[in-house]
Amino acid sequence: MGSDRGVAAHCIAIGNTLHQQADGAIMEYDIHPNLQVLLMSIDEEWATIYGIENRESEDIVQVLSSARLFSDLSPREVLKLAPLLYRRDYFPRETIVAQNALGAGLYIILSGSADVVLEDTKGEDILLATLGEGGVFGEISLVDGTPRTASVVSTMRSHVLCFFRADLLNLVDHAPNLGFKILYRLSQLLHEK
Repeated sequence: MGSDRGVAAHCIAIGNTLHQQADGAIMEYDIHPNLQVLLMSIDEEWATIYGIENRESEDIVQVLSSARLFSDLSPREVLKLAPLLYRRDYFPRETIVAQNALGAGLYIILSGSADVVLEDTKGEDILLATLGEGGVFGEISLVDGTPRTASVVSTMRSHVLCFFRADLLNLVDHAPNLGFKILYRLSQLLHEK
């Protein structure tokens, strides 16, 4: 029993999946819906967009509709997708994702901006891009959980949405038409890169 508590301390809940990293291996476990609600209620950094006021939810739908990944979705499909997203605010110079960290999902800048920075072998930072409102990064993380190829750092107070891989997989299970439509569009965009 005591060892279970130690293991839980090294886990992270993302969407409806519990991720555990130990000895270089990553294990994934489905979370019972009651436990998922409990975990979400104690997570202060990420909030689902269910609780967001109407004006901001309209902004979220507009930003989603303008993102290339979701631009082919109907307004009804965007509304179905929106509750699966999580929102977090970042302060200036706060790291949104770190280079070499395991990827968990795709991020969309709702407002603010962020720099995409690559640390080279000498430890020097190379600015690759600056993303503004509607900027999307982490598309590959929706397909696999490979490490991030660069860091993304907020340059000002920024509101960011995240679509976690676990939620996309859940969408494929429960709304396959929408899930596969997103995966198909994602494959097109990755092919273009």
